[in-house]
Amino acid sequence: MTSVDISSLVGKTTSGLATRPPADGWAACASIWARAYVQAGPGWVKWPHLRAAADAAFTTALARATGSADPADEDLARLGAFDVEDDGSPEWQHVLDLTTMLLAALEDDDLESTLHATVLTYLEGTFSTLANDHAGDGAINLPDAERALAADERWARAVAFVLAL
Repeated sequence: MTSVDISSLVGKTTSGLATRPPADGWAACASIWARAYVQAGPGWVKWPHLRAAADAAFTTALARATGSADPADEDLARLGAFDVEDDGSPEWQHVLDLTTMLLAALEDDDLESTLHATVLTYLEGTFSTLANDHAGDGAINLPDAERALAADERWARAVAFVLAL
């Protein structure tokens, strides 16, 4: 499936996970967080202060997923201070996406809300990154981006990853 209907993909993924044990939903979130963390790799070199905040928040989010979380106030404050200007790079998008996902996990949202925010953020960020790649130095409109991504193997892999959770 290479659909670019993100709402449908999010709904299909979250509804499928809603019928399974909560640990499956948290594991799905953790899988996406880990993927975004690795994709953000070049960003950690550019913005090491964000890496420190993300590392701490990631650890707390994983602890929350296992039911052993400590209070997340400090992690929320550090992540909430995201202050890096958009440089148009894929790593900026991945750092922003991970920050958004971890904030949802740490803001004491329930599993369903965290899962929805995580899947939605991952797919929207991936769509944006790939659409920008197709645009090159120019601009791309939404219909052209959707057509390009429908035939893009990288989008197909991202969709397959989400649907396999």
